Amino acid sequence: SAHDQRALLHGDGPGRGRSPLPPVGQSTAILLCAGAFLLAVRLHSWITPNAVSAFGLVVGIAVLVSENGYDEIYVLCGELHAARKGRLPIPAGYTPACTAVGYVSERWGDGEMAYEESEVTRESTSTARTRPGLVGFRISAKESADFDWQRLDDTWALAGTIPVFSAGWMSDHLSNANRERNGPAFESMTTAAALATRVPGKWVGIAVLSNTFRHPAVLAKSATVLDHVTGGRFVLGLGAGWHEGEHDAFGIPLQAPRERFDRFESALRVLTALFSDDARQPPGVTLDDPFFPLRSATNEPPPVRPGGPLIWLGGQKRRGIALAARYGSGWPMPGNRPGDIDYFSLKRGEILRALEAEGRDPEGFTFAAQVSCGSTTASRRSALEIARRFRHAGANHVILGLKASEAPGGLAVVAREVAEPLAEE
Repeated sequence: SAHDQRALLHGDGPGRGRSPLPPVGQSTAILLCAGAFLLAVRLHSWITPNAVSAFGLVVGIAVLVSENGYDEIYVLCGELHAARKGRLPIPAGYTPACTAVGYVSERWGDGEMAYEESEVTRESTSTARTRPGLVGFRISAKESADFDWQRLDDTWALAGTIPVFSAGWMSDHLSNANRERNGPAFESMTTAAALATRVPGKWVGIAVLSNTFRHPAVLAKSATVLDHVTGGRFVLGLGAGWHEGEHDAFGIPLQAPRERFDRFESALRVLTALFSDDARQPPGVTLDDPFFPLRSATNEPPPVRPGGPLIWLGGQKRRGIALAARYGSGWPMPGNRPGDIDYFSLKRGEILRALEAEGRDPEGFTFAAQVSCGSTTASRRSALEIARRFRHAGANHVILGLKASEAPGGLAVVAREVAEPLAEE
């Protein structure tokens, strides 16, 4: 419930959250909301039939207030206020009502709403739409048997109410990557599509997809769907593939390294072609490629984001780093090396030199670090210090990892003890 999510976000200790407010009379609530609505109409000249129909939403909110007090629409008003400020999409047909409630939420209370205006949440629209902000999250099944859909879904739903997280992340495995074979894992592209609606206005990323699992043309079409679902905020992470056990278990070929990287580079050419302007309409694009040829191929409807989804590449060695510098807009450090600052610094330096060789400006390139937050106060304190060191080492995005056994409630604790202090610096 909204009350449960608010309690998780703000905690139960002294000084946290807001004291419960008593219910108010229905007439008073309706008059209050109606007054705000009419003021919004006056200010914005929304004298249209939509304004009249949207008034019904305001009345409904007023009834909610009358039955439960202002506290029960605490999260709702904050969300609508965020929508009005451009941080969340506004549902079609509800603009007048959203603005009315947003107006109330701006003026109401002590400013401790779930989407309060603060240094943590304040981002320019241009920055928010070009790449993820500073902090992302991910939930891992590797260390826990407590991994199921409900836990994953609840965690992402909670993340949607926590402003400090700009992105949600997942990996791409068909089984537990810590084992030779078997173990829990949800297929990542369908999982991302299902969870994206839980985090409106935030980025959704996969770090990284295995190129061996999908034909790149089909991947381009799938990524375009996620681009639409997220409003242009999908990060397509891609790697050449590596886990021998899951390939063998499912009968998926895992080529020798040279051919595997030849196919990886071909896939990047296909993705780039299908995300280009030429692919938006006939005659489309043609690509003479030895592995994945295209013949007058179009990608319709085209991506929302110009140039298609961001492509982050997970290369670790010479050829992979060269491809990241040529085709990528970001590099996520591997999930099996969380907290390894020396490794991050080494690879960042190599990528910067490769970007220079390609004649590319590194300013628009994202270096994403990964930090495991553990399950104790001490481990989270350590995670915060490691994340700070990553920032000083040049990371402009930090993915905070949470064990499945700690979810969903542990995500709010990580936000309060790690993500928010990191973002406020």
